[in-house]
Amino acid sequence: MLRLPALNPATDGRTLAGLLQQRLTFDEAMAMPEHGLLERQRMKQLQRALFAQLDMAMVR
Repeated sequence: MLRLPALNPATDGRTLAGLLQQRLTFDEAMAMPEHGLLERQRMKQLQRALFAQLDMAMVR
């Protein structure tokens, strides 16, 4: 089971919601010039956290 970390709705939560609504991958979203440096950094942190959980799920 993948568990999302607690997200600040004003920052990380909004970033993840935008990705899901636009149906973008992390790489696609981070390549878009309209996303600023801080938003891309939040995406990268979310990606690492989620991918780490997926890696752990594959081990079991």
